[in-house]
Amino acid sequence: MRELLEALSADDRFLLTLLTGNLERLAHAKLQAAGIGEYFRVRGAYGSDDEDRDRLPAIAARRLAEHLGRPLPAERMIIVGDTPRDIACARHFGARVLAVATGHHTLDQLGRHSPDALLPDLSATARILGILAGA
Repeated sequence: MRELLEALSADDRFLLTLLTGNLERLAHAKLQAAGIGEYFRVRGAYGSDDEDRDRLPAIAARRLAEHLGRPLPAERMIIVGDTPRDIACARHFGARVLAVATGHHTLDQLGRHSPDALLPDLSATARILGILAGA
């Protein structure tokens, strides 16, 4: 994971933020405990912003736009998630979605929800960069 985060952070095509159903303070504590908090420098969207996960991408997009000084179209956002709910919230917003079977859901279970891309995990850095860049 760290290799991927390093590559994404070094590539100016990407800006990392977090979109999670966790409360913001808990999300940051989890990132710090995992030693990856420094990669997520732009405030995203959290369960403490809205209980409805489908509303979180719009909140994250607004915060990204404030950071960038210009709007970010939904189709330029890519949500990486490991649940059918993550896929659904990306679709609701119009964002692309990379599903990874790193949680409780299998590749087959996630594939039934038609993500744009589907991987078993986040270990194939070069492949993931290609997927995220739209290659």
